[in-house]
Amino acid sequence: MLSIETTRLRLLALQSNHLILLKNGRSILERHLGLRESSWDMEPEFVQAFEEVLDMLIERTASHPLNYGLYTNWEIVLASKNMSIGGVGLFTEAGQTMLGYSLDKKYHGKGYATEAVMGICRWVLNEYPNIMEISAETNSGNIPSERVLVKSGFTFEGDSLEGKKWVLRR
Repeated sequence: MLSIETTRLRLLALQSNHLILLKNGRSILERHLGLRESSWDMEPEFVQAFEEVLDMLIERTASHPLNYGLYTNWEIVLASKNMSIGGVGLFTEAGQTMLGYSLDKKYHGKGYATEAVMGICRWVLNEYPNIMEISAETNSGNIPSERVLVKSGFTFEGDSLEGKKWVLRR
């Protein structure tokens, strides 16, 4: 299993078998990974969006076993508690890599999202020199998410269908 260590976090890349466990229940995945059980309080939009892409993630990680980290959700684990507090997903298609993330509401405003985004972006750019940029989108008015991206080195590219587009270039 791919893992990234940051100052306070461990990011764990979920393989297709982990995603299948997650589909059957978060607590099942957490037990399998040896994590303390969490009780996430997530934005409903994130939960719905994640459920909609979960089957695609399972398929893509199974289809790319050697570089599945570019096609999956990474659990954001707070190392001091050995507990998942959110996720950061990478979606790579046709040479473009897109990033998405969400945290349990109890952990907002503590710098964890920025730390996770910076960690995953550093990993992508170090491990995959052919990836020239990583993009992300924020909903209009989601100022905290915009701050995460700015602190992580992303620049505003313009409006998109769903909000604002951001890019991190080499």
